[in-house]
Amino acid sequence: MKRKIINILTFLSNIQKPILSALLLGLIPAIIIILFNTSKFDKYVIEQKDRFNRNSKGFCFWYEDVENNGSKKLFRVRNNRKEVNNSHIYIYDENELSYAQVNFKHKLANTKTDVIPLSADVTNDGIKEIFVFTQNNDSLFLNIYDPSKIALILNNRFVTKIGGFNDKLDYNLYWITSKDVNGDNMKEVFFSISAGFALYPRKFFRYDFANDSLISSINTGASLKKASAFTINNKFLILSGSVAHDNVGTDYPYPYKDTTCWVFGFNKNLNFSFKPINFNGIPSSVSTMVQHDKNIYFNNMQGGNKLVAINSKGEIQKTMEFTDAIEHLIPFEHLDKNLIYFSQNLKYIAVDINKWKIVNNHKLNELYNFIFIDEEDIDHDNSYEYFFVDKNEHQVVIFRNQINHPVYFKLPIDESFVHHISAKYENGRTKIILTGEKQFYFLEYFKNPYYFLNYPVWIIIYLLSVLFVYLIQKLQRKQFEKKQEREKRIAELQLQNLKNQLDPHFTFNAMNSIGLHIYEEDKEKAYDQFVRFARLIRSSLLSSDKIFRSLEEELQFTEDYLEFQKERFGDKFDYQTHIDQSLTLDKIRIPKMIIQGYTENSVKHAFQGIDRKGLIEINVKRESDLILIQIRDNGMGRKASAKPKTEDSGRGMTVMQEQIKLLNQYKNKNIQLNIVDLYNNDSSPAGTQVEIRIQI
Repeated sequence: MKRKIINILTFLSNIQKPILSALLLGLIPAIIIILFNTSKFDKYVIEQKDRFNRNSKGFCFWYEDVENNGSKKLFRVRNNRKEVNNSHIYIYDENELSYAQVNFKHKLANTKTDVIPLSADVTNDGIKEIFVFTQNNDSLFLNIYDPSKIALILNNRFVTKIGGFNDKLDYNLYWITSKDVNGDNMKEVFFSISAGFALYPRKFFRYDFANDSLISSINTGASLKKASAFTINNKFLILSGSVAHDNVGTDYPYPYKDTTCWVFGFNKNLNFSFKPINFNGIPSSVSTMVQHDKNIYFNNMQGGNKLVAINSKGEIQKTMEFTDAIEHLIPFEHLDKNLIYFSQNLKYIAVDINKWKIVNNHKLNELYNFIFIDEEDIDHDNSYEYFFVDKNEHQVVIFRNQINHPVYFKLPIDESFVHHISAKYENGRTKIILTGEKQFYFLEYFKNPYYFLNYPVWIIIYLLSVLFVYLIQKLQRKQFEKKQEREKRIAELQLQNLKNQLDPHFTFNAMNSIGLHIYEEDKEKAYDQFVRFARLIRSSLLSSDKIFRSLEEELQFTEDYLEFQKERFGDKFDYQTHIDQSLTLDKIRIPKMIIQGYTENSVKHAFQGIDRKGLIEINVKRESDLILIQIRDNGMGRKASAKPKTEDSGRGMTVMQEQIKLLNQYKNKNIQLNIVDLYNNDSSPAGTQVEIRIQI
């Protein structure tokens, strides 16, 4: 009974060890697969619902909560037919079916920028009105659409002329904000227009719908960037940078030329809040601005790239210089309010505004090569989502608040950029409109209902990994056992070869030969024979546990063996060796006894019963990446030597052939064996040639 219990415990132990090993090793591939898995079980997913061509600038779709009830509606502005100089706005119902269209007198404004119309409640009735710019030749007009009335409440209100210095009509239009700044409980709308090569206007505007009044700043002369509105110490302030690209002449009549870049600050009446700040350098620019507490931060991109902080009076508080250009400041204020984020060579940097130094923020590492587009709380969970374009992979990426759970949407290869993004949340899903250069993309973004399946999938992955590791280990054990069997067989074959080459007959013959020379007092010959015999014994002992040895050692061993056999058989045969001088014999490894074995066969069987002196030729040369070994004799040939002989006849050849077969299988060697019968012109046997090719 005790023995049975021990046997059972031993059996269980033998099973338990490989299983425990597989359970531990299976963790490694399982973790790798889980970490790099881009399966359908991501926490958030995005699906394309529709897309179609975009045939003109200004043409856009967007969602807007015009009723301020948390429910957004779909809107569209678009030019009408080419032959008609007008455009329209469409409003859609809750099911996104169009139910109303209102026409504008002229085509949509042909701006360089691609902006969504502004929505603002300027009538103070709780409904947001929609502001749309139209253009006729060089004249720009403002229109206001009232969704509650499904009508225009401002139609073709002249704003400004474009150009005047040349025949160019290019310009950028930027919405700034809507805010009641004059205390009449009605919002005023702020925007800026910045001409490019047209040169005029480069101004800020404020439109007061209640009084139908339009005021503007001075024409700055500098090419304006997108402005931002701030409130510092209860003081309303509009700040904008400019870009210096030096496209104005010396006779340009405005004060702040674009031969340098500026920072402008305006109050609610669009008068200067402080004297414009000048940053020299061509080209250079001051673009994005963000507010932290009582300071405004912006980047000055020029020869000396700077991060600059100013107060509401336009006084520079501190600066930080960088080697590489700061491209854009990014409003990641929801990540850490003490950090300023900006892009630099398509990577993102964070600066601690309290310590005024760069900090390592690991959340930014995932954003390398991404271009920031927009931020919005698209699913109403009180945390912002961030939209990026990955130009390298040609895709839009959405990150959640803490730069996690990325979702990717692949863009067509011919789509150059995404200009703006609009989103609408309903019934647990977010509808997203991407406005590209060539197409609109209608998407749905939502929490994956199958996300919980990650956990059972992970368990399945782990179990499959364990099974895979267990099977690999089992296969390895079987291969190891086969390897041991092959090694054992090769060792047996080597012992047989060793026995054949140094069998008692050969050994006694060698010793008798040495003794005979001693008896005849031929000391020199006796010493030579003794050295050869000692070398044979030494070589056999040193290589007894090896499968391969150098070509030099094999040739020396074969020559020593043949010398003894010549001594034994007298003048019955001779031998010659021809070696390619380009070969490095001590560096080339070949199977042990592969040459000696075939020469031994010639000595024992080839020259019996022939009336000529035997000759064994050994030729070694290179063939490309192979070594060719030829062992040639002028004996009776295989047919005659195949007649029944003693029990040991042919045993050596069988051993050698089996050894070559095992080496090709086990050591993955390329050893080719070819035995050719030689004939005279009269078809009489002329000997045998053994060809061995070994890959080196």
